[in-house]
Amino acid sequence: MIGGNYQKDIYKQLMEVMEKVDSLESERKQDRREIKSLTNEVTSLRNDNERMKRILNNDSSNSSIPPSKDDDTKPAKEFLVFADMLNRSEITKVEGHGQIRRLSI
Repeated sequence: MIGGNYQKDIYKQLMEVMEKVDSLESERKQDRREIKSLTNEVTSLRNDNERMKRILNNDSSNSSIPPSKDDDTKPAKEFLVFADMLNRSEITKVEGHGQIRRLSI
């Protein structure tokens, strides 16, 4: 009798493990679909971002837009360059006419 109960317990444990494996496989497939969807969305958003940056940066100096159509309310183009990417303790600010200013953050 003892051997029969042992086999039933082992079989029951095996079935529980198999159910868990099936559940995990299903979750993994769902996660992979979600990752693929999110990756596609990120790619699309990056493309939109690049397109919008190009549109915003268009003026008479780099496009066929006449100088009279330039937006005079736009501030001088500024670019932030991280001098120290590890601790980000200093930023170099390059302003419109090549003026360089160091900022501590």
